[in-house]
Amino acid sequence: MILVEDTVMLVMVVVVVLREERLLLMLMGLVVRENAVHGFLIPTTVGGGGRGKFMGCLDGTGPHPARSADARPRRKRSAPYIIYPEILVLVDYDGYLLHGQDNSQIKSYYVSFWNGVDLRYKLLKGPRVKISIAGIIISRSRDAMPYLEKNRVGRDAIDSASALTDMGKYLYQERRLPTYDIAVAITKLDMCRRAYSGGVCNRGTAGFAYVGGACVVNKRLQKVNSVAIVEDTGGFSGIIVAAHEAGHLLGAVHDGSPPPSYLGGPGARRCRWEDGYIMSDLRHTEKGFRWSSCSVEQFHHFLNGDTATCLYNLPHEDESLPRVLPGKLLSLDDQCKKDRGTSACFKDDRVCAQLFCFDSSSGYCVSYRPAAEGSDCGNGKICSNGRCVYDNGNSISDFDINRSGEHFIFQSTQVKPVYTDPPSSTTPRPTTTRPTPTTRNWWDRWDRNGWSRGSSTTTTTTPRTTTTTTPRTTTTRRTTPRTTTTTTTTTTTTQSPPKDIKKLYKDPVKPAEGECEDRIANIAGSLTCQDFLTTYGFRYCDHRYIQKNCCRSQKELCSRR
Repeated sequence: MILVEDTVMLVMVVVVVLREERLLLMLMGLVVRENAVHGFLIPTTVGGGGRGKFMGCLDGTGPHPARSADARPRRKRSAPYIIYPEILVLVDYDGYLLHGQDNSQIKSYYVSFWNGVDLRYKLLKGPRVKISIAGIIISRSRDAMPYLEKNRVGRDAIDSASALTDMGKYLYQERRLPTYDIAVAITKLDMCRRAYSGGVCNRGTAGFAYVGGACVVNKRLQKVNSVAIVEDTGGFSGIIVAAHEAGHLLGAVHDGSPPPSYLGGPGARRCRWEDGYIMSDLRHTEKGFRWSSCSVEQFHHFLNGDTATCLYNLPHEDESLPRVLPGKLLSLDDQCKKDRGTSACFKDDRVCAQLFCFDSSSGYCVSYRPAAEGSDCGNGKICSNGRCVYDNGNSISDFDINRSGEHFIFQSTQVKPVYTDPPSSTTPRPTTTRPTPTTRNWWDRWDRNGWSRGSSTTTTTTPRTTTTTTPRTTTTRRTTPRTTTTTTTTTTTTQSPPKDIKKLYKDPVKPAEGECEDRIANIAGSLTCQDFLTTYGFRYCDHRYIQKNCCRSQKELCSRR
């Protein structure tokens, strides 16, 4: 049984090409996919903080400059059994070049991309969610997306916070777009974020969105809050990040975090960040394909609120189109080639939770994200929800999907935050998805495949960050050597293990007896603090949660980096 697609309902897909601020209708056709999510609440008006109030929502009940003049009216009512978020997809110029400047190829790719996002929501119910694509906007010049170009950092990065703000303001003024509920800009540029104005822009961001921003328009600031920016390399690396950012827009905070004051609701304090569900930034197991019970409760809270009524209307269904899983479009090697310009290290069941690509600069196999849904994982099986399952003709019933996800949706989880700072005002706060690049200890894996151990001691590393002058981005990773739109000449075979493995950690500096202790022993499923830091390298050394709960191991392993 595989959780792939049945049919996607084609609803009026509008593919629009932007060239120097002019809109040209190029194609018609839009996809609706089946999804299921849980509701959430946002107040329509929020005062205080000097930031103004949320005066409207993208529901057609009042003027919305970002919507077309003939937008369908929507009635305010309690949440129905099914809601219909309509996603406006904005592809930047680098994405246009990445896909060969071919409108048909771009349409096919992003239909499959959002189908992969839809599969995340398909595991949920009450209310269910059917995502549709309101339109695909293709930028045929850099000036077509000024909110990205204006916030360039160097030649291949953008300031994500400033770009998100400017995107909301731009869409507030833009009246020529199709009707939509949520707008998502997908870029190949590297996203970064400044800790303070004028500070260094740290390239640790893969996605950015407002918590509870869906349907919200700030009239005073003349800004749409139902916006997100996501990185994608062209190998479907942005699918999980897009699902994560859409979760923020639908009112979910990171697992372990309290609710924003302007939203209220249950928050996610009782769900642990280290359990690694979608709304965590620690997604290294199949749980990274699923929602925690806290996310489910937050969705329910938001979607049953007055603001979310823009999601209630039924999209116009025109014709049906067979769904294509993203992994059916690109092989494992092709996905790695898009990410790193090399090839996949493994082609078995391991790729479903983490796709490891060979890093020619270090000789390591490095993972940043799972293989795309539908990827071949050997023996006639494909990846589905982080598992390697038999290909069942590319279809599955909603009943089976809901049952397969039920155990995970309501699984009990508890306590502690991650990467979400307390709100400083009543304006929905943008949240950042941070990538989780890892290099794992693969000696046991190599043994399993008949490879020899060699004499080196294996440890883990975080890939080096380097910069190139060619624009490019990745969505689930941030610390990779930059690849250009042309693949690099260095490739490797998938049968050879990484070369020149070196010991990465220096001799540990042990803290004084009783100085601090590790408080937890089950990170990412069953890892101790020491095992976790050894497995995932320095990526989490400065993380507040790790510093607090893995004090001893953090000092031993991270103090002399």
